[in-house]
Amino acid sequence: MIVAPVIYYSLPETFLGMWWMRAAYAVAWPLIADLAIVLAGAVSGKGLIQLSEPTATESDGVRRTYPHKCEHCDAQIKSPNAVGGHMKRYHPGLCKPKVLAEMLFAGAGEK
Repeated sequence: MIVAPVIYYSLPETFLGMWWMRAAYAVAWPLIADLAIVLAGAVSGKGLIQLSEPTATESDGVRRTYPHKCEHCDAQIKSPNAVGGHMKRYHPGLCKPKVLAEMLFAGAGEK
């Protein structure tokens, strides 16, 4: 509805012959674009409005709130970015080894 007055006043006064036809055109034109966006969302399977929050089974993973307690010790982890650093420092045995990185950088300190 914000775009309709701009379209109405930018059209020539002789457009479609009557002012009410020009007003209807000015309202319908942006609504067609909005309808196209809604239909594209419906075709892709995603809507503009989310009716409910995804449950743990619907989401890709469990979302955590921060800060939270580490699962392996009593430390408080303050952000998602701090999880990796905490695990490397305090629980290195639980970290997944990065075999490719270890192979690439194994000879880097020998030069």
